[in-house]
Amino acid sequence: IVALALGFGGPLGWFAALFHVLSHAFAKSAAFFAAGMQGWSISGRFLLGALTALSGMPPFGLFISELLLVFVGVAAHQWVPLGLALVGIALAFAALSRAAIEIASGHRARVEKRRDPSVARQVGPLRSRLMTGAAACALAIPLALVVVPWTGLGASLQAIAAVIGGIR
Repeated sequence: IVALALGFGGPLGWFAALFHVLSHAFAKSAAFFAAGMQGWSISGRFLLGALTALSGMPPFGLFISELLLVFVGVAAHQWVPLGLALVGIALAFAALSRAAIEIASGHRARVEKRRDPSVARQVGPLRSRLMTGAAACALAIPLALVVVPWTGLGASLQAIAAVIGGIR
């Protein structure tokens, strides 16, 4: 993400790259801090928040930097690299969402499923709904990239990117 933002260039690209590095440093530090905490209930909630931030969910900084990356890519007319980046971002989002779902549903859910079938009935539907939603989001992003350049929305995004980046 940082390399793409720098490659797309311009002041907004530099800002997006530096903001991403800073946001990622804070979120990753929070995740490591949570992993070392004593007590599952406190640590699990803190780790869930850190994973949510690392997955790029709004209102966290990584979401803002990834949104800025989209604006910079649109302004630079770099559709293929931007599309590949968004597919990678969607895959990372799905993987981190899965980890967050497992934490939220109980970190021992896999072990407990073998011993107590009622746990499987509780955890299974929640996990499948959330993973279905994450997969739908991951598939919507590449579809949007195919459609956006040839619609009026592409021109609107370019105008927004030009205003934010000071490009004329």
